[in-house]
Amino acid sequence: MVSEYRQCAGGDGGQAMKRRHIILGFIVVNLFLVAGVIYQSELISISVSTLPELRVRTNLVFVVTNQVKPNESATETSGTARFHWSQLETNDYARLVENLGEIGCPRATIRDIVLARVMDDYADRIWEVQKPMQDRFWEFVAGGVRWNDYPVGDAVESEVNALEKTRRETLAALEKILAEPPKPFEMPNAPAWSFLPEDKRRTVIAAYATAEAERARFEKALKAEDADEKAIRAEVKRSVELRDLKVRSTLTPEEWTQVQARLNPSARWAHNLPGVALSAEENQAVALAKIETNRELPLPPQKDPKRSDVEKMRADATRQKMAEILGADKMREVERAGDGTYQQLRKIIRRHSKPMEVANQAYEVKRIVEQQVRSIVSNPIYSAESKAAAYRALREETERELRRVIGVEVWPTFVRYGGDWWKQPGVVEGGR
Repeated sequence: MVSEYRQCAGGDGGQAMKRRHIILGFIVVNLFLVAGVIYQSELISISVSTLPELRVRTNLVFVVTNQVKPNESATETSGTARFHWSQLETNDYARLVENLGEIGCPRATIRDIVLARVMDDYADRIWEVQKPMQDRFWEFVAGGVRWNDYPVGDAVESEVNALEKTRRETLAALEKILAEPPKPFEMPNAPAWSFLPEDKRRTVIAAYATAEAERARFEKALKAEDADEKAIRAEVKRSVELRDLKVRSTLTPEEWTQVQARLNPSARWAHNLPGVALSAEENQAVALAKIETNRELPLPPQKDPKRSDVEKMRADATRQKMAEILGADKMREVERAGDGTYQQLRKIIRRHSKPMEVANQAYEVKRIVEQQVRSIVSNPIYSAESKAAAYRALREETERELRRVIGVEVWPTFVRYGGDWWKQPGVVEGGR
């Protein structure tokens, strides 16, 4: 029995020993696994701590995403300026349409946003008016009181009707605004740029349109109570400089010179010269000559005593250059066209639907009379009485010739509006 017992005990002891070995093995393996996890975490910590700072730029700020110590916030530096819808918000619905358009919002989207805003705003206002009665709904129902029998029911209904009417009017006005497409940009002095190739002309127009949009934005900013006028004016100036820089870099030197000549006021020197037939080449040559003369003889300040002398020098130099360009005959036409008497003659003749050659002939009479007057004045042998007699004879001859040239039909109008130069030769007009 004992041997059997030992045999059985020995058998049970072997099984227990095996179980103990298995348990110990599991424990050792788990210890190795734990040690491996700890070691791996240490490696990750070391690798992260040795990496350089990583900065991620969003559309708002620069954010440092690591190296942040406990209880310290991430470092932020200024990036792109933040955009807030509050910059667009306004109680003026028409202004809201403009604000949304300025940030590039499509027209259809603007319509959805603004009309929905109107509906929401008026719904809130109507609800505030109706709320006292809505709160007592069950009281009215239980008591059998009709809506209009409520002491202030009529007043509430009248106010609601007024709000609904205003809402309809506001929506109609906005629909009219939204139905109108935005006004396209109009290029100032467009003819001055028309000679450019199409691609360059489009580039120039785009540069001017951008500058104009910025100017409008700056002008709006000036209306703010805390506006920094000096800074805003500097931004406007900078915008114009960038525009001109873009245009200059787009054009060749020859194109830029041509544009400057076309934009110069002297380019329109012949606009008020009726009756002068100038070719494009003559017009341009005179304009460039005027620009050159003005550049060579800059005018002193307005109060400078030498200003009148410089102005006379300019006029003489310009006239000399014009005579060289146009020739004697056409130069006389230019001088005639600049005379107020000739311009008045043309108006009188046009009023009676007569040929403009009649005005030319009448002015030629004036020119001859002026020559005769100078001859009489400069004649040293004429006494005062002789000069007076000569002026009377000249006046009678002038009237006969003018009647013949102008005609009986036009004569009364000429006598009334043609001036006094022919009535008293030798006397300064207005001096009696």
